[in-house]
Amino acid sequence: MKQSNYPFAFEESAYRFESVSVNKRIRKAVLLTRSLNDSLFNLALMDVTNEGHLSDEVQSRNGDVREVLATVFQIIDHFLMRNPDIIVGFSGNDDRRHRLYRIAITQALSEISGKFEIYGNKRGQVVLFEPNQEYNAYYIKRL
Repeated sequence: MKQSNYPFAFEESAYRFESVSVNKRIRKAVLLTRSLNDSLFNLALMDVTNEGHLSDEVQSRNGDVREVLATVFQIIDHFLMRNPDIIVGFSGNDDRRHRLYRIAITQALSEISGKFEIYGNKRGQVVLFEPNQEYNAYYIKRL
C-alpha cells in the first residue's frame, strides 16, 4: 500500500508495532494463528493493555487508522512472503470494523491485485472479492 505504515517487529509469537498520535502511543500486536485447516491462518489485530494483556475490544481512536491498516497489510505481506502457500483470513469483530476492512481492501485492490488474490466468504461460499459486496470474512493469498 502506498499509505505510510509503522515499523514492526516479530516478537514473542506476534508482530508488534506502536500506533502513534500527538496524544498517545498504543502498543499493537498482530497474531497469526493456524486454523484447523493447515493452509489457513487467522489474523487478529490486538491492542496491548498497560498490564500486557491483549484485547481486540478496545477502540483506540488514535486518529491513525490508515497507518494502522497499512501496517497490518505490510505484516500480511511479510508473513506471506515467508509462507507463500498459506492463506490469511480475517474479519472484523463488530460491524464497524468489518466495514472498515472491506473499504480498506477496496481502496487497495488495484494496487495489490498483481501480487495477491483477495477472497470473501459470502453465504458460506468463498468467492473472489468484489467491491461493494457484503462478506462474512476475507482471505488473502499470494499469487
